[in-house]
Amino acid sequence: MPESGSLQQAMDSVRGAFVPAKAKGMEAVIQYDLSGDGGGSFFGTISGGAFSVSPGTAPNPKLTLSMKLSDFLELTAGRLGAVKAFAGGKMKVRGDTMFGLKLQSMFQFG
Repeated sequence: MPESGSLQQAMDSVRGAFVPAKAKGMEAVIQYDLSGDGGGSFFGTISGGAFSVSPGTAPNPKLTLSMKLSDFLELTAGRLGAVKAFAGGKMKVRGDTMFGLKLQSMFQFG
């Protein structure tokens, strides 16, 4: 059963799952657009081996991920895989899809 939550929960969970060693030399902005109850938009910035999150919309993200907040929380809890979410239509991806594949290794969910 999907867990209910908030945009702040989503931001905290993705920030806590970042694996700095996997992002060496990477510079990118990822936009997260989460729909449904409690949803909203935030973006994550990978820079200098660190990851920060900010509410709102980034002007030029390298990648945009769109999905329901409840599905995103399932993903960050490790109960929904990114490939399964994408293949099942629960996640939409715009931008640099090759970067999107690399992105999976930079975060450890669950």
